[in-house]
Amino acid sequence: MIIVKRCKLPICKQKLLLNLFIAGCTARAAAPIVSVNRETAKLFFRKLRKRLYDYHISESRKLNGIVEIDECYTPGECGGRKAAKQGRNLSGKIAIVGAVERKSKQLTLTRVFDTKESTLRKFAAGNVRQGATVFTDAFRAYSRLRQDGFKHHKVNHFLTFKDSKTGACTNLIESFWASMRRHLYRFCGGHRHNLNFWLSECALRFQFGAKFAKILKLALKLKI
Repeated sequence: MIIVKRCKLPICKQKLLLNLFIAGCTARAAAPIVSVNRETAKLFFRKLRKRLYDYHISESRKLNGIVEIDECYTPGECGGRKAAKQGRNLSGKIAIVGAVERKSKQLTLTRVFDTKESTLRKFAAGNVRQGATVFTDAFRAYSRLRQDGFKHHKVNHFLTFKDSKTGACTNLIESFWASMRRHLYRFCGGHRHNLNFWLSECALRFQFGAKFAKILKLALKLKI
């Protein structure tokens, strides 16, 4: 059984690394357990994330029903521990826009270089079906989503977490951001050019929960 192509590690060590990855173990912690070099563990984990990224892209579609859209700002080294200014100031930070479908918890995530109205409207148009109900916060860059064919409702987080009239809230996407930050924080930051791999891993862990191991094996095309 081949878990990762072009890997010279014995199958027993590959299986152990696979299980440690599923458990959320870092390469630094996994290396001594499996008796391999830390760089070897990092490369193995990177290949797993690449397969998850490919799977996530292949299964992507336009979201429908009730969809929550929000932005997240992570430190410049993809979840590193260096402090950054709070708010929507992009100095020293990476901006990510995300959308989650309430029913399936399917996520679409994109790194952006600004959070202007044109950028966020383009993201919504490219990833959410017209006619879907879109919930956002009161950030003014979302103010013209109705013009793009969405049933748009806002929640003002300065006043409440859920709008009592429309039912609008962004609790699900906020929950994902929190879980993503926790996961990335433990790894002291991946590199910028690997950000999409990390985002896909976090999205699939959040969407499938306890079934994440099954999804990873599907991505690797292993017998379950």
